[in-house]
Amino acid sequence: MAATQTATVVRLAARLLWAVPMLWIVTFLSFVLVSLTPGDPATAILGPNAIPAQVEQLRSQLGLDHPLLVRYADWLAHAAQGDLGRSYRTR
Repeated sequence: MAATQTATVVRLAARLLWAVPMLWIVTFLSFVLVSLTPGDPATAILGPNAIPAQVEQLRSQLGLDHPLLVRYADWLAHAAQGDLGRSYRTR
């Protein structure tokens, strides 16, 4: 009986250890795919008639002027604390 419980605990621990890199891979790929979608969130928020200076200012406020990896690291740090960010649509 104890051998079965030990095997179960080992199997559970192995699955939990695999969950961490798998979660990282899924979040990274999702972040990249969302970043590759056409369109600019700043333009979508401000509308097509916004002047370029307004768009650049909003892109800076949203952090969209940073490289992809910097934005992902920032999002990951916030997500680890339970903050998944705000929606661009409902902003």
